[in-house]
Amino acid sequence: MAELADLSVNDANNTARFPEGQNIPTLNNGARALEGLIARADKDRSGVTLTTGSATAYAILTNAAYPDHAAGMWFMVRAHVANSGAATLTVNALTSKPLRRQGGDALVAGDIAVNQIILAIYNTAGDYYECVGIGQSVAITGWEAATGTATRTAFATGSVTLPQLAEHVKALLDDLTTKGVIGE
Repeated sequence: MAELADLSVNDANNTARFPEGQNIPTLNNGARALEGLIARADKDRSGVTLTTGSATAYAILTNAAYPDHAAGMWFMVRAHVANSGAATLTVNALTSKPLRRQGGDALVAGDIAVNQIILAIYNTAGDYYECVGIGQSVAITGWEAATGTATRTAFATGSVTLPQLAEHVKALLDDLTTKGVIGE
C-alpha cells in the first residue's frame, strides 16, 4: 500500500490511484484510497499516538506502513512514561534506533516527561531519531552551587525580606542546574 512518503513531487508520476483513462465508477475508490493515505499520515504526525515500552525503549505502532527508516521520516507522539536515561524508538517492527537530543547527544534522565509530546525526526547521517526541542541549549557555565535553604512558596514582592528572596533564588538556581540551563 502506498503512503505519503511514496508520492512523487512530480504530479504526473502519481498515477497509482487515478491512472489515465480510469473508468468513472472506480474514481470513488481512488479518492477513498487518497483520503486514507492522508488520514494515516496525519494520525502518525498529530501527537495522538501513545508510546509503549519502557523508560529506555519506546515503541509506537503507526497507522501508515513504513518498510524502512527513511530520511526525514517524522512522528509526533505522546510519551507514556518519562525517560530514565538514553533511550531507543522502535517504529512498528523496524529495527530500534537511538532516540537522541536535538544535535545528536544521548538523552539524559528527565528529558522526556510523562505525556510530553515528542517530535522525533529520523536523521540518516547519524542513524537515530532526533527529538526536536529537547536538549538544544548549551548550559551557561561559571555558576557555583548555592548553599542554604531552597523555597518555592509564594511571596509578596512588596514585603519580601532579603533572606526570603535568597531562598527563592536558590530554588531557581537548583532548578536551572537540574535542567541543564546553567552549570558549574
